[in-house]
Amino acid sequence: MTTVTTSQNFIGQLLGFMRGGSSNELKNCDLLPPSPPIVEEEQPVKEEVNNMLQLIHPDLLEQNVYEIQLPQAPRLQTVSEIQKQEKLIPGKFEYIKDTSTKEMLSNAWQAITMTENWNFVKQPIESFSWSNDPRINIISNKMVELGYNEHSGSSFGYTMRSMQYISQNGEEKYKEMIDKN
Repeated sequence: MTTVTTSQNFIGQLLGFMRGGSSNELKNCDLLPPSPPIVEEEQPVKEEVNNMLQLIHPDLLEQNVYEIQLPQAPRLQTVSEIQKQEKLIPGKFEYIKDTSTKEMLSNAWQAITMTENWNFVKQPIESFSWSNDPRINIISNKMVELGYNEHSGSSFGYTMRSMQYISQNGEEKYKEMIDKN
């Protein structure tokens, strides 16, 4: 019953304060926690920093510690800058994500190189898939000999057009074209 009376007393004091009463009414209430001590603003810590620096590194005191310039962080490279720095290994097609495509292109590169047909592939050719030129058969047979025998007419045409683009423009340009798509 005492708690109820004290609570009622507090509520009455609080309502009185809210209606414009004095704050002294609330200070004397037992239910309020004690007020934290009033702390004056701290003085600048410059003297403490200087004392610590004197112990750690006396030479820094001669400089204005608050004006020391930190070295600028190095600029981070973008993904495209990193990709440009990657060393291009001709005929490996490491920049191709799809493993089947990478295997087809690498196989064709080797076959054309081993049969010495880069100058032929560089020429304008209407269709690699339907051509009767014996050099295409030589390249195709070398592809099979090197272990790739899974071409359809379409995949053979795509692979040979890719080789033609590389022979005309270079693999770096081919890589840039692939990276854009």
